[in-house]
Amino acid sequence: MMKDNEIDIALIDLIAGSMGKERENLIPALQAIQAKYHYLPEQALRRLSDITGITYGAIISVATFYDQFKLNPAGKHIIAVCHGTACHIKGAELVTESFKRYLNIKPKEDTDKEGLFTVEKAACFGCCTLAPVVKIDDVTYGHVAPFDIPAIIASFIQSVNETNKGKKTHEKMFLPDDLKKIEVTVGLGSCCVAGGSMKVKECVEDLIKDTGVKAEIKRVGCTGMCHRTPLITFVDKENKKVTYGNVKPDTVRKIADQYIKARWISIVKKGMNKLVDHIFNDVITESPDEYLVTDREIDNFFSRQKRIVLEGSGEMDPLSIDDYYDKDGFTALEKALRP
Repeated sequence: MMKDNEIDIALIDLIAGSMGKERENLIPALQAIQAKYHYLPEQALRRLSDITGITYGAIISVATFYDQFKLNPAGKHIIAVCHGTACHIKGAELVTESFKRYLNIKPKEDTDKEGLFTVEKAACFGCCTLAPVVKIDDVTYGHVAPFDIPAIIASFIQSVNETNKGKKTHEKMFLPDDLKKIEVTVGLGSCCVAGGSMKVKECVEDLIKDTGVKAEIKRVGCTGMCHRTPLITFVDKENKKVTYGNVKPDTVRKIADQYIKARWISIVKKGMNKLVDHIFNDVITESPDEYLVTDREIDNFFSRQKRIVLEGSGEMDPLSIDDYYDKDGFTALEKALRP
């Protein structure tokens, strides 16, 4: 946890100089200081007062008036519990209290004594179908119940430790163009992510790596079918699509077996694994069809909708300019700028 004696005075001088010393620039200056230190250190505020001529009391009155500002050091990781309407109704207050109790955070405080976690309330994340929703830094968890909290904290700490150890992850999402045969789209809208689509995507990446199959993984934005997240779609070279919903990481291989043709050595290995499971574990596997989103279900959901802003969602990679151009992106801008 940062201490006041670790404050960079030169940085405060720079912020005050660049923002301006007038009173109307106080809030932007406070925001810049908090962006750096994750709270407003007393020494930084007193230095700001010296430079701007605004009294320390006046600065504190502004800092305490707005909820966005913190006067106490924040933890290394921020646990933000959504308190939007849906999450509030589904028990966000109880989830918040449970996080604080599990982390032994004292009443009227928001950070554990180790300075590792800060628990705070947040506005709506846009994942209402997965309420209550919690974000720890950039990781989103949906349908959070008080009894889930120990497992969530343990899972998050494990992922942080693995990252710090430099554990190898799949950095490339796409395979080279000359390898494209099957396209697998994975929904990475907010509800899909909260429902676990990042884990599903990782399983698809692992499957492609293990089998050596010629395929492309494509991330897509929200389809609107939030009740069926996480969603994955298999698109063959004739552009025929089959979509599966509520997909779990451990069902990816069962579903993909119908579309991804592995190299012969992988097929033998997979067959031997199934045989061993059957002999020793008497495994009964569920059918991939249980996760199938039928054409009728899709038609019933979308037939009465007229998409304007969300046209192309579920098909385009939101971060791909090429996808946007392929869907006539910037056409309206071109018409507007044409003489």
